[in-house]
Amino acid sequence: MNIGFFADDMSASQAALLASGGLSGHDPGAPGVLAGSNALAEAIPDYLDAATASGRHLMVALPLAQLSNLSIRSRIDLAVIAFGPSLVARDGALRAMTAGCTSRTATLAPPWLLSASGRSRHDPPHTLPVRMTMLRPYEAAEIRRGCRCGGLHRRPVGLAAALRIAADDPYAPSLDPAEVANLLAADGASTTLTDADIALREDLLDLADDLDRGPGRRSVPKESCRRLAVADRRPGRRGSLNPTQSVGNRAVRPAPATVRHAADCPRSAIA
Repeated sequence: MNIGFFADDMSASQAALLASGGLSGHDPGAPGVLAGSNALAEAIPDYLDAATASGRHLMVALPLAQLSNLSIRSRIDLAVIAFGPSLVARDGALRAMTAGCTSRTATLAPPWLLSASGRSRHDPPHTLPVRMTMLRPYEAAEIRRGCRCGGLHRRPVGLAAALRIAADDPYAPSLDPAEVANLLAADGASTTLTDADIALREDLLDLADDLDRGPGRRSVPKESCRRLAVADRRPGRRGSLNPTQSVGNRAVRPAPATVRHAADCPRSAIA
């Protein structure tokens, strides 16, 4: 499955990274992520063709201007317009969403919207029912290094499931939870299911199984968090777990240390 994420902020590349993590499951190295500026657009079709020919998934992240690039749009299974917490990014995404839904050709499905603000009564059609939570720099780095602990496992799997359902019927105005529930409850060998239904059902069950057997809780207990917070408010205290260091006249706090990794996390061996 090839998916294109379009945004004028970091949300497209972060969504591509999360989707890649969810679709790869316990098989690091596939699918891939390709993110770049408008200068990269000319090479994107070749990468998409190569991914399709080899049966791999490829997530691409590009600026909003590339949403009208037919060479790219015709090679992806789903186009997603994303935006982060910035009001400017949101307004730009909504304008692109309106333009993309009204000016599409007969051969292109409408784009879907990945919101950073959660669901509301005024969401436009084709809005994914998941929230785009921006990754912190160290979280993005952990995902790239193979970590799938705690929230870094649940968030990618949830996004991957929503994308897989939307890609199955990109023209649908929304994702119907009842239809998904009926599909999952049906017998996989049922004669009423089409080949596409069976493929979607198997993919969703694989994602659910991956979520069930995935790495455990990544964060430390709440009480430990409270103690860390108290220590953080005492810069330079003897024995502090996260002291503040001074560089010239500027106080600098070290980058957050990686917390516990699950036993089967690829990062546990080097954490």
